[in-house]
Order: sequence, then C-alpha cells, then structure tokens
Amino acid sequence: MIGKVTFQTGNSFEAFPSGKYTLQLVDGEMIKDTYKGVETDKVKFTFVVLNDVKFKGSDGKEQTTRGRKIWHRFSMYLSPKSFLYAFVKTLDPKLVELTEDQRKTYDLDALMGRQIDALISKDASKDGSTYYNNVSNFEKNETPLESYEDVDATPVVKESAPVATEDELKELGL
Repeated sequence: MIGKVTFQTGNSFEAFPSGKYTLQLVDGEMIKDTYKGVETDKVKFTFVVLNDVKFKGSDGKEQTTRGRKIWHRFSMYLSPKSFLYAFVKTLDPKLVELTEDQRKTYDLDALMGRQIDALISKDASKDGSTYYNNVSNFEKNETPLESYEDVDATPVVKESAPVATEDELKELGL
C-alpha cells in the first residue's frame, strides 16, 4: 500500500512558438536509442534558450522562452556528410582541419557553454493532442546573447537506490 502521498506539480513544459532562437549548449550525454528494433549509440545535447520571447500559455498566463530547455539527439557519425559534423563545425569551424583519426577522439565537452542559433518549430503530435518543439536546423550565432548562468552545466549523475536493503530482502525470504 502506498498511502497518502503529496505529488509535485512543476512548470508547464508547453511548447513555445516557432522561430529562430539563440541556444546555449549546457550538457551532453551518451544514450542508447532504438529505432525499428535496432539499438544505436547517440549523443543527446541539452540546450537552454537565451531569447526572452513572451507568449501566452494554454492557461492564459504569460510565459517566456528564456531559460527553457530543449534537447537534440545526434547519431555518432562525425563525417563530413553527417548532421553531427555540420552541427559541430558550426560551433567549432576548426573541425574541417582535423584528420579522420583526430575526429575519432574529438572532445565534445569543449563545446559546452557555446551559443548557436536554431530554427525551432512547434509541431503537433500524431494524434493532435499535444504540441512539442523540434529543432529543424542549426546556424552560426552572429549576435551572442547574455549567457544563462542559472543552469548547472555539470553532467547529472543518474543513480537509483534499491527498494530494500539486503537484510530486509532476507527477512522477506528473497
């Protein structure tokens, strides 16, 4: 039995309006992604929107885009025809000078904190019940905005704790 619990309610993760936004790269992590039954390694970047665009949420309250997070996943191919290559080259033009062997050990953490412009769309889900934001293109940032300092740019360590201790499991005969 769970008993009475207090649920947390957070800010709405409502999609914001489509447009061109300046993003700050604040985190990256390796993930496993499955598509059509095939599991692949990908890198998932976390960005923070730096523009302060006001919009009304579905509840009628005014919201801002500044400080909102958006994520994008890339396949792990750092070759001239890949989307990851184009993205990294936009943030670090020296990438084109690297040999194939140097690209194999490229340090993506060196990109953290940098700014990039992105075209972001507001798209409906397949059933039309909700909206989400999708990054459709990245461009070089020509006009840097004030960095977003409230974001902890250190990677999050994800841990889980056991439901019961070893002694408790022994008591239960497990």
